[in-house]
Amino acid sequence: MSFFQTMTRFFKELVQYRHYIVLYTKFLQKSRVSNTFLGYIWWFLDPLLNMAIYIILVRMAFNQRDPNFPVFFFSAMLVWRYFSMAVQQGAVSISSNLSICKDNYVPKFIFPLTVCLTSLTPFLFSLIFLIAMMFLLQIPITINLLYTPLLILALFLLTWTCTMIVAHINVYMNDFSSILPHLIMIGMFATPIFYSIDHLPEQYQFYMKLNPVGILTSSFRQVFLYGVAPPTKRVLYLIGITFIMLISSVYLLYAHDQKYNKISR
Repeated sequence: MSFFQTMTRFFKELVQYRHYIVLYTKFLQKSRVSNTFLGYIWWFLDPLLNMAIYIILVRMAFNQRDPNFPVFFFSAMLVWRYFSMAVQQGAVSISSNLSICKDNYVPKFIFPLTVCLTSLTPFLFSLIFLIAMMFLLQIPITINLLYTPLLILALFLLTWTCTMIVAHINVYMNDFSSILPHLIMIGMFATPIFYSIDHLPEQYQFYMKLNPVGILTSSFRQVFLYGVAPPTKRVLYLIGITFIMLISSVYLLYAHDQKYNKISR
């Protein structure tokens, strides 16, 4: 298919299957909540406990005494947690639904999409804690906080794109979902979460700035902690690479659609 045909089919099916996307997202949310003792309360406790644990450990490891360090750290960490959790959970999203697709056609991009939508709710609850933390530490709320919805959209699209790619790989490599957590761990240290890129040696800064997730962690930190607009050039680079990856991953899933149905699980 050509670029125009691929995008036309993609947007057409996105609209056509919108009700299925909503229903399946609700199903995933309810199934996750029903499998926990605390239910919806866990959406509040999970970011709070993770924030406390990470901040205590990182303070001890890096001997951080900056009073604003909790916001410095958590504004980046919540971005990484959303990305890493959605990608890991979405790795099996296509392979675990192949039996459904054999009887009825379902666009394969829907399964990673619903995982990313489901993971979005805990992420938004984490943002509430971040803003509350800003009030406690008396960090000013500026007009640049209005960039947040655009950054969330960019994060969502990048995460969805990466989830489609790993979900595709996992169809052909059953054990890829077991390897993925180790790759995620490497990615975490290659992303400016515990540190600022400016503190790295100059020869490494250029390469670190090419990391799309790193652009988002830095941008969230700029908006929430420093109250300034995200770096324009890096955000434009992020938009460009996300757009290219999104088209490529959608095209990849369409190209292998019939092959997926021939794989037995």
